[in-house]
Amino acid sequence: MKKKVLHFILAYKIGGTAINSLRFIQASQDKYLHYSLGLEPTTPEDRIILEDFKNNVVKAFEVDVTKFSLNSLFKVLAVVKEVSPDIIHVNGKGGALYGFFAKIFYRNINMFYTFRGFHMPFGGGKKKLYVLFEKFFSSSINMCIAVSESERQYYLDEIKTKGENVVVIANGITVDRRELPIKVRKETDKYNINIITLSRMCYQKDIITMLKAFDLVQQNDVSLHIFGGYIRKNESQEKYKQEVDETYVKMKNRNRIYFWGDLPMACDIIHNFDIYWSTAVFEGLPSAIIEAMMSEILVVGTDCRGNIDLIIPRETGLLTKMKSVNDNYEQLNVAINLVREKAAGKMIGNAFRLSGGYSIENNVTRLDSLYMS
Repeated sequence: MKKKVLHFILAYKIGGTAINSLRFIQASQDKYLHYSLGLEPTTPEDRIILEDFKNNVVKAFEVDVTKFSLNSLFKVLAVVKEVSPDIIHVNGKGGALYGFFAKIFYRNINMFYTFRGFHMPFGGGKKKLYVLFEKFFSSSINMCIAVSESERQYYLDEIKTKGENVVVIANGITVDRRELPIKVRKETDKYNINIITLSRMCYQKDIITMLKAFDLVQQNDVSLHIFGGYIRKNESQEKYKQEVDETYVKMKNRNRIYFWGDLPMACDIIHNFDIYWSTAVFEGLPSAIIEAMMSEILVVGTDCRGNIDLIIPRETGLLTKMKSVNDNYEQLNVAINLVREKAAGKMIGNAFRLSGGYSIENNVTRLDSLYMS
């Protein structure tokens, strides 16, 4: 009989957690009965993601686990009671918090916790309490999962634990190349070099540094295309979106900057561009960078955890300093010149070979071995 797995995916939102969870679910349906739980969609584009889940799970529950509330807690416990899963797989801090309470009430359920870009947003007393929570929670479940070596080391350093129950299982990535939407193609055709980023409007992705760095690019035949939205009703992301808007209107190059919002499976259009650019300040394992490597375009990215597992300077891409406008501009300018001179082939080839190790098959095999152990 197939085991039942309930996934706390945080939100039915175009982004790494939902998409990587969905890829695993789709690839392991012959092994498990999957259920999902997350915040209801806030845009028509996100509703497509929910429909994808509904087509691949036994049941997709809509509960807000992005922030804590008693109402959501009661709903989560009701879902666990209804599904009676053999395994609960939680993602991120929100998933961990609700997983903690689920474990209290249903102690015999096997539980796994994928960090999905672990970071420490707290200081002082709050940090001490959060460290205690992480230590207790991680010791009470089957296994914690980092998606990169740098994320695992950061977790061990911050939580001050030896990490016997923290393993690394990389995301399973795939790209199915397709052409650009007509409205996007009309704009990219105006330029010789087009830069793409798949980055939502949040502090983590540091779009403001990206805008300021791009504003230093003098070549008028270069454009920047930003694909990614934000979670509406999320105070932090709404505030950051406003800051991005305020920065954008001050840019002298704003006519060469395009905000396309969310596009379902945007990874499949990356190959139509010339350069992939990340200005993130932290990652778990950046799926979009792997997708760009699979799409055989040059990658420029910051030296944050997650990125540094993939970008070997001048071998698989160009590495920049986090939050540095000047360094991001300088490395981006190097990338533009390499593309213009058709001199990036070796780096692109190295990156493509590296990306081959991040297959969905490897991801499923590793997770399956954990689930069955």
